[in-house]
Amino acid sequence: MEIKPATIENAENILALQRLAYQSEAAIYDDFTIPPLTETLESMKSRFHDRRFLKAMEGGQIVGSVRAYQDGATCHVERLTVHPDYRRRGTGTALLNWIENRFACGCGSGVGRFTKALRPSLGGRGRHYHHERLAEAACSHVAFWDG
Repeated sequence: MEIKPATIENAENILALQRLAYQSEAAIYDDFTIPPLTETLESMKSRFHDRRFLKAMEGGQIVGSVRAYQDGATCHVERLTVHPDYRRRGTGTALLNWIENRFACGCGSGVGRFTKALRPSLGGRGRHYHHERLAEAACSHVAFWDG
């Protein structure tokens, strides 16, 4: 598996993966209106100017993705997405590690804390965003999906 920056040309594939991956979360909470399922291609493409998108590649296919942005000393991690067939194989961890290393070392003054986006109606129980290392990092603030 290879982690590399995604480009706007990857948006359509990332959106399709996102819609597939978030079906399980939507089913658990019986809510198919969550932002990862209702986001449009145009909306996703508009995020490429202010977010850093990554993709996890396996056999020429995108099997995972995440996006993040820095606001001062905080890195906001959004839409961690892993293909259902590639879960529990380290894909999400690899994506989060890349974000953590890149933002902590390669962006200006660095990052002092990381946030994870959770859906308010889930009471902080967003399955795709629970990551032990991210939760244990200096994650003292939780950002909410903005749609």
